[in-house]
Formats: sequence, C-alpha cells, structure tokens
Amino acid sequence: MIPLLLILGENLNNLQAFIIVGVIVVFLFAWFRWRHNPRIAFFLVVGLLIGTGITLLFNNIPYLNTGFARSLGHAFIIAAILAATVDHYLKERVLREISLDVSKYLVGYRLPEEVQDRIRELMQTKWIRRKFEVRFSFAEARNQRVKLDVRIAEEIQNITAETLDYQDSIEFEKHDPATPLELQYDGDPAAAYHLDKNALTTGRVEKQGSFIYCGPRIRIPSVADSLGHVHRFRARYEILYPIPHSELITFSRPTIGVSIEISDNPLGLTTYVDPPADVVTHNRFEYKRLFLPGEHIRLYWEKNVVEAKAGGE
Repeated sequence: MIPLLLILGENLNNLQAFIIVGVIVVFLFAWFRWRHNPRIAFFLVVGLLIGTGITLLFNNIPYLNTGFARSLGHAFIIAAILAATVDHYLKERVLREISLDVSKYLVGYRLPEEVQDRIRELMQTKWIRRKFEVRFSFAEARNQRVKLDVRIAEEIQNITAETLDYQDSIEFEKHDPATPLELQYDGDPAAAYHLDKNALTTGRVEKQGSFIYCGPRIRIPSVADSLGHVHRFRARYEILYPIPHSELITFSRPTIGVSIEISDNPLGLTTYVDPPADVVTHNRFEYKRLFLPGEHIRLYWEKNVVEAKAGGE
C-alpha cells in the first residue's frame, strides 16, 4: 500500500492520493467483512466500478494514457449501470422462470400438474419453523369443562439470501372461547418485545370469521448471516373446552421438529394425538417428520377409562 501511495503522489496531490488509497482500504475491509452476503457484495462491486470509472475520468493516473484512461472510465461506469439495472433484474427473472420451468422435471415429472404446482410452491419457501414446542396445562372449570393454558415456542429461520420482515401472530375463530395472554420475541435484544393481554386485545385485527393478534415486524437476516443467533418466538393463550374434546394445531409454514407436552394434568385425563407421534413418553409426543402448510396435529383428551367406569358403577 505504501509503494502505491508513493507512485500516486508523484502525479496527484496528496489529498487525491490519500482519498484513492483510503477508498481502496475501505472497500477491501467491507469486501472481507460482507463477501458472503450476495446482496452487499453485489453493491460493493457496483460501487467499485463506479468509483474506478470516476477516478479514471477526473484524475491523471500515472503511466496510463489520458485518452485510454477516459475511455476505460466510461466503460467502468457503463458496466456499473448495466449491472445495477438491466443485467441484475434480467438474470434474476431468467433464473426464476427457469427454476419454475425445470422444477417439474427435477422432482415429480410424472405427477399430476396440481402436485407439481405444490412442489414449485415449496421450492419458493422463505421461512422454516424449527423446534416447535407446545405445552398444554389442564385445569378444571365449571360444568364439566376444562381450561387449557397453551404455551407455544418456535424458532424461525429465513432461508433466503436476504434480510426479510417477519410478523408473529396467533389466530382464533370468533366463536372460540379463547383469551390471548402474551406474545414474545427474545432473539435480538434490540428488537425484543413482550405483549401482554391488554396490548394484544387493543391491537387485534378482525377478519371474516376470526380474530388475529399480531406482534411487531422483526427484521430477520438469512440463515448464513444469523450464525450463532436464534430467532425464537413465544405465544401463550387460554381456551375453554368440554370433556371430552380436542385442540387443533395447524401449521402455516413448513415446520421441522415438533413436540407436544402435557405439563400439568391434575384431572388425570387420557390424552393422545393424531397423527401418531414418532416418540411417545408418559406426557410428551415428538415428531421427527416435516409438517407442510395446511397440515395439522390434533390433541384429544377424555376422562380416564377406568375412572369413568368406576364412576358409572
């Protein structure tokens, strides 16, 4: 770097030489810091092209013919403009269209068109849920009804190459006797939040047939840029049901690693799930499979068969 500064200093004033070398140093530092982020790396290259072109146009570069330098400067600037506009969006569109066209030949080319459309939809997935944990706590209410205290925890991964906005929410049908208690995010300290019952009720959104309770939007980087960071969301609500009955857990995004736990069951209710879990212990059901959007798990509960017979006798 010092020999470069000396060479430039022979033909440029000290301020120009230091500015050029300073820009080079900053670019090298930024490149090694963000070279694995495709979007930032792209803008760094475009910025380098424009900066090089301007430098060649308005400065006398040592050992370089003035006419050639100006022509080269124009070429760099034109290349930057094309890369940032036509080339970038053209390649992005071509890649998207090709991926959609060849997807049916790569996976399930003999399947019906409707199945191929579902495969293409899954190939464009942006979010993955992991470690989806649901804890149920039963408490007896009046008139042979049971109160469920439901706690949900999940990790959200952005599997794209860019930072995206994510908004956590819980939704209930209007006729459900449900009460949202809290929504929480504790992944990024700068964006962490905790909404209690009053805040959720105030900010609820009504749509046809249901109520939606939403948290603030969170900026979540891609998986590659989130190494060492876990974006974990939590929700809690209460709901009243008769005995026997069931609760439906529906998945809105691809979900891997689901577990259901009965943390408190003072009534001694018999519980089981459908579809059957891969691992079942006394009060825990674990699934190793992938759940796709629209799929669900249903938790059933009923009075203990032995106790029910004894009561009937």
